[in-house]
Amino acid sequence: RNYTYNNRDHLSKIRREIQNVKPGSNSVFEAYHEKLKKRQAEKELQQKQELAKN
Repeated sequence: RNYTYNNRDHLSKIRREIQNVKPGSNSVFEAYHEKLKKRQAEKELQQKQELAKN
């Protein structure tokens, strides 16, 4: 795994998501926060499913 590459990719993802924010949302930061929460929930779901499999 190339750490710097992954990190850079993550940053570009964040930038892309910020650009995708619709004008009229309270703030870019808030919209990004929402996405983070969603992603966190998805990760937890996946982990639970994998635990159930094992």
